[in-house]
Amino acid sequence: MDAQDLWISLRNEQPERVSRVAEKFEPIEGTALHLVEKLMDLRSLVSIANDKCGTIGNPYEQPTEDLEVLLSIARRLSGIRGRNKWERG
Repeated sequence: MDAQDLWISLRNEQPERVSRVAEKFEPIEGTALHLVEKLMDLRSLVSIANDKCGTIGNPYEQPTEDLEVLLSIARRLSGIRGRNKWERG
């Protein structure tokens, strides 16, 4: 499965979530592993920003949740399981 196929599958399962984060990912290229790695990296960055913000008017709360869900689905669809690059198999 390449990144484009995985992205289409994610868009079909979670169209609202994908539309909210699409600008950070498009154009989609490479393998499914590249897309999962990009999801993991962006999720980490957004999670750090979310933790540093307060609770009122936090612009990172929704993207953090979106990326968590999309990463979970991407792992399930692609078969990539490890949390970190060195744990994948």
